Amino acid sequence: MMLERTKSSATHKQPARSKTALVTLALLLSTTLAKSPLKQDTVVTADYPEIWEQDVVSGFSLGDKTWGYFQMTISERYFTGVESLAIRVIADSYNSDPDLFISRTNTVPTNSADSDWHCVKKGSDTCIIKGSELMTWDTLFIGVRCLTPCNFTLASDYFTIQSLAQDVTTQYRLEGHSSNLFEFYVPQDANDGYTRAITFTVEGENPYYPIDLYFSLDDTVNQIEERKVENLISNGAGFYFTEDDIGWCTRCYVYLYVEITTPGRYYVSAKASARNPVIIKDKVSEKFVNMRQQDCFQYYVQSDVNDLVVKLNHYQGLVDFYIAGQRVPSGPSDTDNVIVKATRSDSMQLILTAAERTRLGFKTGLYEICIYGYQDSSVAITPTEINAANRFTLDDGQQVTTSIQRRSAFTFVYTQSFLAQKANISVNMLGLSLNTTTNQAPPRVFYKICGSELIQNCMMTPSEQNGTDKTVIEIQAKINSGDTGRSTVISHDPSKCPKTPSATTNCYYLFSVFYPDNTTYSMDASFFATTYLAQSQNVTLSDKYRNVMVQGRYFYYQLNPWSVKQDSGLQFLDAITINVESIVGDADLCISTSNMLPRIDGSTPDTVKSQELTQRFESITLYKSENFTLTRPIYIGVYSSSMAVYELSFTPTYSAQYQAKLSKFTPLNESQRYSKTFYTESEEIMLSYKPWWSASEDRTIIFTADVTFNNIFFYAKANDFPQFYTTEYQDVNDIIAIPSSEYSIQDTFYLRVRPDFALYDLISQREYIFDFIAFSQQNTPIYSGKFIDLNIGEPQLGFANSSANYYRHFLIDKSVTLNITVKSIQGNPSFMLKVANEPNYPISSDPTTYDQRVDSQSDETGNGDETFRMDPTWRYDQDIYCDRAGYTLWGGNTNCTLYVAIECSGHCIYEVIIQMENRETGLTAAQASRNIPVYLTGDNYYTGSVGYNQVKYFYYPVTKATGDTAIFLNKTGPLGKNGDAKLIMSVQNDAATTFTSNPSFDNWAFPNASTFQTSWPNKIIVSQTNLSSLPEIIELCPRTYELLCVSNSSCILILAVVGTTPNAVSNFRLTAYTQENRLYDKAPVKSTIQNAGDYQYYWFSSNSSVGNPNADWEYVVATSVDGSNNQTQQDVDLFVTVIDARFPTSDDYDFKSDNIGPDDIYIRSTDDIWTKTGYNKSNGIIFVVGVKALTNNANYTILMAGPTRFAYDYTVLTTTWKTGSFVRDNTPANNYQLFRWFNWGQRDFKISIDVIDGQVSAFMNTYSERNFRTNGYLAIPVSSTNALWSGNGTTGMKVEQRIAKDDPALFCYYCWYYVMLRTTWTNQSTSFRVQMANTPDGGEEVAMVLNGQSVVVSLPSTGTTVQRRFMVDNKQPFTLGATVRSGSIIMYVSLVPASTQKALWKTEVAAGKSGSINVKTSDTNFHLGALYYIIITYKQVYWTSEERAKFFMIQVPRSRTWQRISFNVTATTKDFYPTVLIYKNIFQAAPTRDKAFIQSGLVYPNFNNFTYMLGDNFTQYAQQNQFNLTFRDFANTTWTYYTVAVFSWSYGLTDTRKHEFEMTLYIDSIASALGEERIVAPKFFKFLGQAEVEAVRDAKLVRDWTNRKVAQVKDYIAKYIG
Repeated sequence: MMLERTKSSATHKQPARSKTALVTLALLLSTTLAKSPLKQDTVVTADYPEIWEQDVVSGFSLGDKTWGYFQMTISERYFTGVESLAIRVIADSYNSDPDLFISRTNTVPTNSADSDWHCVKKGSDTCIIKGSELMTWDTLFIGVRCLTPCNFTLASDYFTIQSLAQDVTTQYRLEGHSSNLFEFYVPQDANDGYTRAITFTVEGENPYYPIDLYFSLDDTVNQIEERKVENLISNGAGFYFTEDDIGWCTRCYVYLYVEITTPGRYYVSAKASARNPVIIKDKVSEKFVNMRQQDCFQYYVQSDVNDLVVKLNHYQGLVDFYIAGQRVPSGPSDTDNVIVKATRSDSMQLILTAAERTRLGFKTGLYEICIYGYQDSSVAITPTEINAANRFTLDDGQQVTTSIQRRSAFTFVYTQSFLAQKANISVNMLGLSLNTTTNQAPPRVFYKICGSELIQNCMMTPSEQNGTDKTVIEIQAKINSGDTGRSTVISHDPSKCPKTPSATTNCYYLFSVFYPDNTTYSMDASFFATTYLAQSQNVTLSDKYRNVMVQGRYFYYQLNPWSVKQDSGLQFLDAITINVESIVGDADLCISTSNMLPRIDGSTPDTVKSQELTQRFESITLYKSENFTLTRPIYIGVYSSSMAVYELSFTPTYSAQYQAKLSKFTPLNESQRYSKTFYTESEEIMLSYKPWWSASEDRTIIFTADVTFNNIFFYAKANDFPQFYTTEYQDVNDIIAIPSSEYSIQDTFYLRVRPDFALYDLISQREYIFDFIAFSQQNTPIYSGKFIDLNIGEPQLGFANSSANYYRHFLIDKSVTLNITVKSIQGNPSFMLKVANEPNYPISSDPTTYDQRVDSQSDETGNGDETFRMDPTWRYDQDIYCDRAGYTLWGGNTNCTLYVAIECSGHCIYEVIIQMENRETGLTAAQASRNIPVYLTGDNYYTGSVGYNQVKYFYYPVTKATGDTAIFLNKTGPLGKNGDAKLIMSVQNDAATTFTSNPSFDNWAFPNASTFQTSWPNKIIVSQTNLSSLPEIIELCPRTYELLCVSNSSCILILAVVGTTPNAVSNFRLTAYTQENRLYDKAPVKSTIQNAGDYQYYWFSSNSSVGNPNADWEYVVATSVDGSNNQTQQDVDLFVTVIDARFPTSDDYDFKSDNIGPDDIYIRSTDDIWTKTGYNKSNGIIFVVGVKALTNNANYTILMAGPTRFAYDYTVLTTTWKTGSFVRDNTPANNYQLFRWFNWGQRDFKISIDVIDGQVSAFMNTYSERNFRTNGYLAIPVSSTNALWSGNGTTGMKVEQRIAKDDPALFCYYCWYYVMLRTTWTNQSTSFRVQMANTPDGGEEVAMVLNGQSVVVSLPSTGTTVQRRFMVDNKQPFTLGATVRSGSIIMYVSLVPASTQKALWKTEVAAGKSGSINVKTSDTNFHLGALYYIIITYKQVYWTSEERAKFFMIQVPRSRTWQRISFNVTATTKDFYPTVLIYKNIFQAAPTRDKAFIQSGLVYPNFNNFTYMLGDNFTQYAQQNQFNLTFRDFANTTWTYYTVAVFSWSYGLTDTRKHEFEMTLYIDSIASALGEERIVAPKFFKFLGQAEVEAVRDAKLVRDWTNRKVAQVKDYIAKYIG
């Protein structure tokens, strides 16, 4: 049945008013959007100036997760009321993905919910606003969002609809970045018969102009919902619309939206045809074929002695190519009519010889040349007739298929321009009609090089053709194990040619394909040859390379270090980014450092490919410290699956040392004086300093000069040679201070120090004597909880500028006297002291905050020392708890902690030190020489160094109840070659008694590195890897403390760092990690970070590779943010470091996840970080996890799972009882069962658990794609920590919970419910049963309205009510319309039956009028799979997420044998996890395959009704991008159709909501690729036709709609029945 559409609207008479309300209700799919009411305009504070109409503005940049805001005013200059407006945001750089949001009223639109229009597809976006939705002087507020850093251009363009005439090519002058909408009226009759197809083409003056096309069935265009046209032709692009496509119509209008990037002349045409055109000899015909469709073209063979040769070249897609007789075949498998079928390739040639035509019985006449599309494809077909006498020219890369008669041969003459140099020729031949049961051999292949440089002289004799002449070479290598062909690679040597090939001469190869068999008359065979260079094209970093590629080909480049000049800076490269920009088509990028010919399909090892295989911009960055080195070439492959024009370029990143002068700078060591004297005013020194700490440490860098005689000045610059007038870092009072906000830890600062002289200095000889110092200082804002630790005998430099720094010292011995000294280097520092048992910040202006204040008494030079003595009596006088002091006691006794504030009223530099008085008295020489142990804080690093055999001691107080602890010694030095060190640990047992009897720490049992105790509690633990590149790790578990700390709960870990490298200093950083922030396998932790930008840190360890270096393991760390099921305002990001156990930040990490909302990180034993860094996993690994708050009061849950793969088996719950049990004596970790439930219909329901025996703990959580609250890991409720609900029951108890829509904390839409049942009883068995059941709500009796269905309802009197319910099973915009014949109504839509109070939308419709609800998918109340109730009362609808479901249909060929059917889904965007539901439809008779059958005759699957399911268990598919479902079927006497629903999920693992995938169907050996937007006409697939859509959307009366249906029926009867 042909559907008709028209542009006109009928007029209708107002019906008479009556007491009965008659309502026609229709639920149809549409894209019409309700027009928002205008509000008073407000002025937006834009990041950039106002965007003008008809303008293109480029150069915009946005950072990570940032927005830019603009505004545009609709003026009378361009807008007259009829023009539509296109606003485009165009991605200008690699990995740029800007999204577009537009609002009339919201000055800062940020998402789909607060915007009137939004466009969020991958790459560039265009929002199209119809003229009817605009008014003059409207202000549009425009928001551009970038989730990753991006560069973009903004363009706006007004356009009107332009009409295309049938079979007329029209020239247009189109501007750059313009938008154009063309309409075409589809006639019922074309020039060659009844219209069955339309062909659109848009061609540019330049064949490489980029053109984007979108096809629409109405003039409301939305790029997300329209069909993107990707059919390339030689000079542009085109689209093919046929009677087999959904939405086909005649006597209707269709629309083509065209986006132009480059200004110029373009030629646009539209042609209606009867779909079986004639193609002409020697003329190239560009043709289209749509997926799963066949198109045939008529060709008349004129000569009975000429061979018919037909060539086909792909521009794009995948087709079968074949020749049939005078009857059109049903498809490529119609062996009754197909004469010869080409072997599938990107370039094909069919030869139908005159002898073969004679054998078939028709030498001349009409032949059908056909193509069948497995994808939407565009090709060029060229037929010709030649008298070849079985000698044909072979084009490079073209697969030739023909029939070879028995005892005869075909000769192919082959040449290629590459044969002028050394190259490789790949040759293969395939026998296509072998009798495998008799082991029939394939044809034989022979070749030679022609002895002439003239092609007309290149012949093979019969003896050469059949191989009896031994001068020819036979190709004998089998093409496969089945021996169906021959294959080889010929190493071509140009010296073997008769004359060295050049631009004017060629070298010719002659190939013979000989069929020696006599058993059959002929053999179908295909032959192929192509040449590729032994070396790829050499490239340089500074040049760009543009190339044109045909479909399915590679082009190779290589970057050679020896081919580049030495002064190019290659030796200073830190990174190189290889870029490919697709100007036309889509070129893909892959690189390798070992394989000269890398491939995009992964078949070559050591190959890196671009992660965005469908984008205009693609890039790969290689880092010198990681996966590449320029000591060998980098091989680059560019591949295109369609015709493409691309440009290759390079972006090098040079190290700071790229400037030769920088290599002369002398590195400065931390806090060490660099002494220097200048003897003349022309001298200078050049110094450098690089941060050596982790980015988590908030440190200020200070450069200062302690001048002894005459002034100097100095200045600095980051990563560049400093020049006085180009840097902001110039000394003030001999000081430069750089806060942490102004540098990165990757920076290096370069300084120039010079004499500061006056004019009179030039006439006298003067010396400039000074010490230069560079140091860093941890920032300690007041009340921040941060302090700088003072250790006895270790001086620290400090800097203040009208500010104070805060220090602390933990008392190691309550009986000692301490002296604190502050030495002024510059300025007048004062200090305040306070002893307390909790953090304290002394303030000079408040005497109550300190116990003692000491002001500077500096001399005239500004230098002076101030010391204060603190004996036990003084400390006891300040705080009586000092009598109980000693931080080493009871796991860390904070009594009598000393807090110090050092304050300066201006600039000052000082040195502070705390010392013990008369410590050596009464000690042995060994005791006196031993350093005083340093307290190792658990929240910070200790940085130090030891020489060979030197020992540095530390202490760490513990108790018998101390939990898991890890001591980590990082041996990475900040400068130069670093020596090795070992870590030794012993325990000071019974510390409280020791202190009571003899309080001196000098009597501790310090570990002796030469004498090891192996028995508890005196055991000494040593970690020594003997490699300075590996850390030392000692990990202690609670059982260790029980063995070590035997007498009471007060013990001390004594740690020793010992230098082990002769003649070298061993730099180190030491830290401790405690149980309080350790992560355990599948044990979620809840926490809160109060301030945005702050971090919380966790850790865990791995010993999986200690015993087995090749062990396979993986860890996942995941976070979710707390919030309701509907929305969350909170967000955190996740970072992990390994190797050196530093605290990670957003600027300093090894792994990161920065999605919006939940995050996850995978770490595997196979990750390349281990090989890149050379880390030996058998040493053990400490993982440090950082959670960064992006919002204030960020509540989150964190989970670690590993080292075994995070995977759970689960059972799908239904409304029937499921029984289960737990086995006695099983471990608690294994006593769990997981269930999953999808609430299809989104009704209230109840979970019921009957505990038959034993004990059951129940936990429930949800996962939804509608919010950013959780992800697939944390959605599985392993405990009450990450459960929305929990319950507990024992024998005979029933545990129940009702989940209702009025409880948003538990109820969610379009989500999975996960229920975990556990038992803690292991001494007996447990049995239970569990059920999910919908609770009655009164809606069961309400009649359903199906999509596309119209119903008439009658309300007898005012106040009466009628209900209907409906469900939308496809996320597409839709319209709910009502036409009132008489009476007036209010129409409500609610999720609750009979509840107008909880209505989501309502509208009022008067008699004779029509009302509608136009639903955008961005409406927050739109829920896929939810039941909605329409409540109409006698006497009012607004609707408004992302596309989540795609539907497909495929027919299985009838066969007498079992068929293997395989669905393969490939995710082309990261973290896309599909659920594929398949439903098998069986028909006993052949159905009429029309649109009505596809829409309503087939059953489409949902979560309650399906035959097969793929991707239902997330934990089995995590981190994969290939998904396969294979089954077998038998369709002999029945007709079988499979309907497919693809539901997309991300499980919260990415904030990308624009998933792309490719789905391929294999039936036996026949493959077809189902693209996401290929089969489905997205607007109305599986719903009513476009005529009905427009009827409701345009508010036409039902009577007119009914009349049109009658007309369609009459048209059908007249055409098909007569």
